[in-house]
Amino acid sequence: MKRFGKTFVITEASAMNYADKIGILIQAIVRAAGRDGVVLGLSGGVDSAVVAALCVRAQEPVCGVSLPYGDGMDKSGSAARVQELVERFPEIDFLGVVDIEPGCRASELPADSLLWVEASAHNVELAKMNIRARARMNVLYQIATLKRLLVIGTDNLSENVTGYFTKWGDGANDLQPLSMLTKREVYILARALGVPQSIIDAAPSAELAEGQTDEDELGFTYEQIDKWILDGSSGDPIADASIAERYRFTAHKREPIPVFTG
Repeated sequence: MKRFGKTFVITEASAMNYADKIGILIQAIVRAAGRDGVVLGLSGGVDSAVVAALCVRAQEPVCGVSLPYGDGMDKSGSAARVQELVERFPEIDFLGVVDIEPGCRASELPADSLLWVEASAHNVELAKMNIRARARMNVLYQIATLKRLLVIGTDNLSENVTGYFTKWGDGANDLQPLSMLTKREVYILARALGVPQSIIDAAPSAELAEGQTDEDELGFTYEQIDKWILDGSSGDPIADASIAERYRFTAHKREPIPVFTG
């Protein structure tokens, strides 16, 4: 099996072996960069929880910060899940909460700009969601600079293949330990590492809009994406076509920036 460069599959039996391998990689990258650890945004979701737990298992210093937009994480229950995670893993240096709403509002074009008026409702919503993702990246890199850390990413293979990440937002980081893991494999690691059940059970959400969930926005499930990646088909021709189209449409997110070479 080799699709999208993937040459392995994590199972319940092999989970801790792979957790240790990933931990060794994280340590090696941090040491090579001459940094003192890593920082990540804790969203209350399974991906950031697994990355934090992997760092803890590897005894790699890890700082976490909660980056809500207003009271969005309180309303969704994500804030409570973050608190449960840091209580479960006291080795996480939890730096607290930074509300990104003021910064996001300051970054928006003027409210009376014709660009807002002339754009489609979809593009207006998308632009505002991307501002939130990039604001979070901005905070993480400030912390990384101040504390001599690397920003560790939380995107997984299922998100990468479908382009379900924001350029220079959650797609911006210094290392990506989950980038070759399907969502299914992330959940396997979550259970093996002892991530709180409330996080495992929560509907995946990028927390970019109130009530938003990944699968509703994508139009297909992570299980369908994972089957498409691993088996070549989700079993549903309509979903297969949608996933394949999204893979083609988002190719620019995965490719190096084009440059003139003479």
